[in-house]
Amino acid sequence: MRERPRPEEKLLLGITNSDSSGRLLAAALQQFGEKGFHAATTRDISEGAEMSPAGVYVRYASKVELLFELTKISHEIALSQVRQALDDAPPRPAERVRLFVEAFARYHVEHPLLARVSQYELTALPAERFKEVNKIRRNVEKLLRAELEAGVASGDFEVPNVKGVSTAILSLCIDIARWSLSQSRDQNGDITNLYGDLALKMISA
Repeated sequence: MRERPRPEEKLLLGITNSDSSGRLLAAALQQFGEKGFHAATTRDISEGAEMSPAGVYVRYASKVELLFELTKISHEIALSQVRQALDDAPPRPAERVRLFVEAFARYHVEHPLLARVSQYELTALPAERFKEVNKIRRNVEKLLRAELEAGVASGDFEVPNVKGVSTAILSLCIDIARWSLSQSRDQNGDITNLYGDLALKMISA
């Protein structure tokens, strides 16, 4: 009997609407997280999903396609969450940036394994696949830069290098995924508020 699905597996099962695809993605995620993309094998993944190696290729043409699907899903979720945060945010520039940063940080706190694999194994993708995922990443950056530029224009922020500061803020949040796996959810409880505060200290006029 299979163990109860882990949180990432539940997430992937819900997104794919397919038990077998969700199990394969969850198994690939676990293997990529533990061994790295290049060291993980298709056999490792199939065993983790309790399927035959041939069953992997029925659904995904290669190990690369599994990584692409995971990185695409991860970046799409992050983009969706920051967009939602901005849609719900009041017009005040500082509050909008705070809510953006908290949403982006929260994603990395709640899904550290998926976030870590999608960020740190991204360069293993072939050029065309990398471009598809990188386009989503750029949309996240554009949203934050637009909020910073609006705050500079209104006089709320003092940001001499909007591109550099937006990269720094996003990098802080992304790095949560590297250490968050070793922390309990309780220890991570206040991290989103902390990162919101740090971002505002970086940009306040």
